[in-house]
Amino acid sequence: MVSDSNRDQYRRGHRIDPSDWFDLAIHFLRRFITYHLNGVVRIIDERSSPPTMKTCAVIAGGGTSGHVLPAIAIAEALVDSGIDLSEVYYTGAKRGIETELLPPTGIRHTFFDVVGLQRSISLKSLRANCGFFPKLFRARRHAIALFKQEVPQVVVSVGGYASLPAVLAARKLHIPIVVVSYDRIPGRSSKLTSRFAQVTAVAFPTSELPRAVMTGAPVRRVIRKVNRETDRAAARQRLGVRDDSFFIGVIGGSLGSLVLNNAISQFVEESRDDAQLALRHVVGPRFYEDVCQSDRQCQCRNELSGCCIRRKHVGCLCQC
Repeated sequence: MVSDSNRDQYRRGHRIDPSDWFDLAIHFLRRFITYHLNGVVRIIDERSSPPTMKTCAVIAGGGTSGHVLPAIAIAEALVDSGIDLSEVYYTGAKRGIETELLPPTGIRHTFFDVVGLQRSISLKSLRANCGFFPKLFRARRHAIALFKQEVPQVVVSVGGYASLPAVLAARKLHIPIVVVSYDRIPGRSSKLTSRFAQVTAVAFPTSELPRAVMTGAPVRRVIRKVNRETDRAAARQRLGVRDDSFFIGVIGGSLGSLVLNNAISQFVEESRDDAQLALRHVVGPRFYEDVCQSDRQCQCRNELSGCCIRRKHVGCLCQC
């Protein structure tokens, strides 16, 4: 654990050992959150938390796996640090993939009816954007009512349009805000919400977000607990990969990335004579049938000879 906040707090140019990032991140959320309440600066400390608090942390954000999975990772890290799962709450969007990923975790949650801003210029996008602010304001009111009931000690934003109602509600109720930004180039919501945050946890030392402290990116428990030495053989067996194969796993885009899929298809075509190559590509449901049709046309070799195997979701990787 980080024992001295003044000595170990990150500042630009100061390097933190990667092995300390996990403890440092939990240290933020549990002990030293500074915030303003009625004009008075206060410190939330785990040894003197107000007895009226019901929820330790609300984790807000979503829309895509890039936001939801880090949110789940933060929740897991809080539980691993000793916080009861019932003290963790999640807020996301009704239209996001969190509606599929959150329920199995057992984390209490609420999904707001919010939408993101469309960047394209079209009549359809204009109509969609007209509903952005009304939905956001309604969701903010719902979040305020929720927080008055849950009384969270901190709201942790992982970005995405789904984080905005919770952050705006937290600002209204003077609840401290922590923004977690793990992208080298922060998204628009993280840039906006970091202005209200007491601290911003980042993954890159060059981050220009205000009050940035480098903690690293949130990682799921199942990955943190992997033992590369003892788990390697079993993992290859589950994936149908030979021990002597050079294995590549490709994951990107929760619904699929056309740019990534095209790049991997080109790589597979160029590497089709490499008998040592074993590649597993999580395509995503959006382009899955198109990629499979392309593979059939180029007659990619089967898994036993070390080709590319396509899967819709990460959970399907072991279905060889």
